[in-house]
Amino acid sequence: RDDKKGGHGMVDMYKSIVVSCDTYYYMLANDLGIDNISTFMRQFGFGVKTGIDITGESGGILPSQEWKKKRFKKVKNPWVEGDVVNLAIGQGYLTATPLQLAVFVSALANGGEVLRPQLVREIRDVSQEKPKVVHRLEKSVRMNVGMKPEHQRAVIEGMRRVVQEHGTAAGIAIPGLTIAGKTGTAERLEKHNLVNDSFFVCFA
Repeated sequence: RDDKKGGHGMVDMYKSIVVSCDTYYYMLANDLGIDNISTFMRQFGFGVKTGIDITGESGGILPSQEWKKKRFKKVKNPWVEGDVVNLAIGQGYLTATPLQLAVFVSALANGGEVLRPQLVREIRDVSQEKPKVVHRLEKSVRMNVGMKPEHQRAVIEGMRRVVQEHGTAAGIAIPGLTIAGKTGTAERLEKHNLVNDSFFVCFA
């Protein structure tokens, strides 16, 4: 049934992205298993700080069987199928920052280069008549995930359809500009009530 009365009908990978079909990802995650998902996501920077040049950054939480054993030491069988199903749609124990999502989407767009975001490109000494560059930050590639081109193209095509072909973000389409994106829902507790916040990541 998912979120649509009567269900979405037959759903392939493209359509799952376009209509944001939770049940597709529940089944996919159950087949993959938590450790495969966690290992793959960590490559893209989830669960670790991006290394941006400001203080106070959070690394978020990327759950795994090992993480849950450490977190819930008194539980005999800590990992259950419901945990991986929750993780499949970005909920449950998973937490991520908007910056981590931006880093991930940029890696998807550029073919697998996970970059360290930076606010300052260079520092200059302006105390002299002719300013002198005293420190320059070059492009910082934290790692290259080495995505298969056919996998990259498939995900990007699904994200393009989200905006361009009546997907969950069709309302933000801009004539003459091709946008690939994905909508999502972030849950938070506010005065003991669960509040849903919408978010959107994209490139154009």
